[in-house]
Amino acid sequence: MKLERIEALRYGALENACIEGLGQGLTVVLGPNESGKSTFTALTRHVLYGYPDARTREVGYTSATGPRAARLVFADPDGEWAVDRLDGPKRGPVTVRTLRGAERPGLLGELVGGVSEQSYKVVFGFGIDELAEIESAAGNDIVGRLYAAGAGLGVNPMDVRARLEQLAGERFMARASKPAVNANVAQMRELRDRIRVLEDEAARYAGEQERLRRLDEEVVPLKARRAELEAQAIGLERDAQRGEDALEQLAEIESRLAATNSEITELERSVDLIAVDERILANAPALSTVLEGAPVFAQRLERIAALEASVDETRRRIRQMSELPEAATDSVENRTMVDSYRDRLAALRAESEAAARNAEFAETRAAGNDAVMAEPAGKAAKRRSQGLLVVSAAAAVVGVAIAGAGLLSGQVAAAVLGGAVTLIGLIALIALLVRRPAPVEQSLAAEAARLKADAKAQRDYSIRAAQKLSDLEAEWLSWLADHHLEKFGSESAAVRQLLEQLRERCQLEVDAERLAAEAQRERSAAEDWVVRLVDVHSFDETAGQLPPLSVAAELAARAKAALQRTIQDDAERSDLMRRLDASKTESHKLAKMATVVRSVLQELSVRHDVDSMDPVPRLRAFSIAAREELERLRTHVDEVSSEASMLRGKLNEDGRGNEMARLRQQMEGLRASATDAADAYVVQKLAVGLLDRARERFERERQPEVVRTAARVFSAMTQGRYTDLRVSLDSGEVVVLAADGTQRISSQLSRGTAEQLYLALRVGLIGSLGELGRSLPVLMDDVVVNFDPERRAGAVAAVSELAAMRQVVFFTCHPETADVLVGSVPGALLVTLERCAL
Repeated sequence: MKLERIEALRYGALENACIEGLGQGLTVVLGPNESGKSTFTALTRHVLYGYPDARTREVGYTSATGPRAARLVFADPDGEWAVDRLDGPKRGPVTVRTLRGAERPGLLGELVGGVSEQSYKVVFGFGIDELAEIESAAGNDIVGRLYAAGAGLGVNPMDVRARLEQLAGERFMARASKPAVNANVAQMRELRDRIRVLEDEAARYAGEQERLRRLDEEVVPLKARRAELEAQAIGLERDAQRGEDALEQLAEIESRLAATNSEITELERSVDLIAVDERILANAPALSTVLEGAPVFAQRLERIAALEASVDETRRRIRQMSELPEAATDSVENRTMVDSYRDRLAALRAESEAAARNAEFAETRAAGNDAVMAEPAGKAAKRRSQGLLVVSAAAAVVGVAIAGAGLLSGQVAAAVLGGAVTLIGLIALIALLVRRPAPVEQSLAAEAARLKADAKAQRDYSIRAAQKLSDLEAEWLSWLADHHLEKFGSESAAVRQLLEQLRERCQLEVDAERLAAEAQRERSAAEDWVVRLVDVHSFDETAGQLPPLSVAAELAARAKAALQRTIQDDAERSDLMRRLDASKTESHKLAKMATVVRSVLQELSVRHDVDSMDPVPRLRAFSIAAREELERLRTHVDEVSSEASMLRGKLNEDGRGNEMARLRQQMEGLRASATDAADAYVVQKLAVGLLDRARERFERERQPEVVRTAARVFSAMTQGRYTDLRVSLDSGEVVVLAADGTQRISSQLSRGTAEQLYLALRVGLIGSLGELGRSLPVLMDDVVVNFDPERRAGAVAAVSELAAMRQVVFFTCHPETADVLVGSVPGALLVTLERCAL
C-alpha cells in the first residue's frame, strides 16, 4: 500500500492543487518558497487524523473560498481508494471511497493503527521545526508508545510502571502515617497495649487463672499439631500440583526438543547446499577497496578524453599560426623597446614638422622684407613693421597649437618645441610694440639682415631635425630586422599586434604541454587502478592480463557482481550457521530443562515414596488423608478453646473479657488487613521490578538494534566524526560518542549536527517498527537545509536507506538538493509542484 496522490480542493492558500505520481520508495517534490510544501505536509496528517480546531492549538489552514476539503489516494496491486475529509464537527467527517478494487471501509484504521497523531507528526511527517521534538518530553512519550505498539502492547510500559509506583505508595511508605499498612501497624500497636492492660487485671483471679492456664497449655500443642497438619496438607497439595505441572512441562519440553532437533537436521542440510567461492571471499576486502575507486576511474576516463581533446584543439590553433616568424619572440623588453621607439619617432616627427614650418615662416618674412625695402622708405618701414607684427603673432599661435598637440598626444618633445616657438613669437611681438622708431633706412637694413640670419638658422635647425628623424627611423628598422619583427610592417601598432600573436602562440604551446602532461598523469593513475584490479581479480579468465582502459570498467562490473554474489552467499551461510548454533543451544537448553523436570519428579518420588513416572494419584490420596485428620483436630481444638472462652467469661463478668475478645478480634482483623495490604504492596513492587527488568532487557536486546542503526547512519552522515550513541528509554536523553573518545549530549552539538542526529534516530526507530504504520508515508519538509555539502551526502544515504523500507516524500525548494537525491537514490522520482486536474 502506498500514497499515490495528495489533493487539496480547498485547504489554506491551496485550491484545486495536487501532487501525483508518488513512487513506492523516494519521491522528491521540488517547489519554490510559498508553493505549498509545508501545507501539503500538514494536509496529509490532517486528512488522516482530523482538521485543526480550537483545542489543537495549531494553524487552521482555513480557506477563503469555502469549507476545507482534501483527499489522499492510496493504491496497491489489488485496487485504489480515496480517503476524503470535509470540514465539520469533531475535526471533520471522513469517508473512504473505492476507486478500483474491493470495498475497504476500514482502510483508515488499517493505515493509522497503533500510531497517534502526535507520533505521526514527530516521527512520520516532520519538517525542520519538528526534528528536535523526538528528544523532548512529548517526543520521549511518543517513542515509548511506538516501542510498545511495535512490541504488540496496548499501553506504554513506562505509564504502567508509574501507576504501579503510585499504588504501592498508597499501600506503604517508610516513615509515613497515611498509607494503609502504616495506619494498620499504628492501630495494632495501640490494641496490643490495651490487651496487655486487660490481661494484667485478669491475673488477680487465681483458681480460674490456673484452670485457664492448663487449658491454654493444652491448646498450644493442639494448635501446633494443627499447624503441622495444615502445613503437611498444604505441602502435599503443593507437591501434587508440582507433579502435575512437571509432567505437563516435561511433555511440552520433549515436543519442543523433537521439533528443534528436526530443525537442526534441516539447517545442516541447507548449509551443505550453499557453495561459497572461497577465493573471492579471501580477496573480498582488497577487492572491495579497489572497487570503491570505480567511480573515480570512470571520471578519470572522461577527464582523459576531455584533456586529449583540449590538447588536439590547442595544437590545431598553434598550427594555424604557422605564418608567424619562428625566430621572433614576445617579451617585456621587446614591448618596452617598441613603445620607446614609438614615442621617440613621434616626438622627432613633430619636432621636424615644426622646424620646417618655422623655416618657411622665417624665409617668407625675409623675402617680404626685401620687397618692402624696394618701396619708398616711409611706406616700406610701415609695411615692414606691420608684417613683423603679423609674423610674430602667427608664430605665437603656431607655437600654442604645437604645444597643445604635443600635450594631447603625450609627446613631450613636441610640447617643449611648441612652447619655445610661442615664447619667441610673444617676445618678438612685445619688442615690436615697445621699441622706439628708428631712422627708416637704418631700421630696414638692420631688419633685413636679422631676418635673413633668422631664416638661415631656422632652415639649418629644420635640416638637423629631419636628419635626426631619418637616423632614428633607420635605427628602428634595423632593430625590427634584428628581432625578426618586420612581418606586419614597421608601424608600431602592427609590431604590437605581432607581439600579441607571438605571446598567444607561446601561451598555447605551454597550455598544450600542460594539458598533455595532465592527460598522461590521469592515464597513469587509471592504468595503476587497472593494475590493482587485475592483481586482486584472481577468479576471472582475465587474471594476470592487463586489459585496455576501455574494457576495464566492464571487468570491474563483473568483479563487483561476483563479489556481491559471494558476499550474499556467505551472509546466507553465516545466517544459517547462526541459526544452527542457536538451535543447538536451544536443544541443549531443552535437554537440561528436561533433566531438571525429571529431577523434580524424582525428588517427589523419594520424598513421598511414590512412583516417579506418575506420582500425582498417590500424592492426591495422601493430601485427602491429611485433610481428614486436620478436620478432626480442628474440632478438638475448638472444644478446648470453647471451654477456655467460658472460663474467661467467668473471669471477666465486668466486661473485661468481652472487651479483650473484641480487641483480639479487632487485632486479627487489622492483622489480616495489614497482611492483604502488604501482599498487594509486595505484588505491586514486584511488578515494578519486573517492568524494570523487562525495560533493561528491552534496552539490552532490542533497543541496541535501533541505536546501532541510528549510530551507523549518524556516523556516516558526520564522516566518522561521531562513532556511537546511547539512548535511555525512561529519560530519552541522547549521548553521542566522538571519534576522539569524548561524549556530548545533543544540546552541546551544533544545530546542523543535532538535526543530523535526530534524522538518524528516526531512521533507526522507523526501521524497528516492523509492520506498525507500514502503509503510512514518511514526509520530510527540507530537513537538510542546515547541512553542509559533505553531510548532505550522508543524509542522502540515510534517506535512501529509509526509502528502501518505507515510502518517503521529500519536499525541498533547493534544486541542487533535489538533483543530489534523485541522482543518488535508486528508483527515486522527481515531482515539481504545479496545478493539476482534479
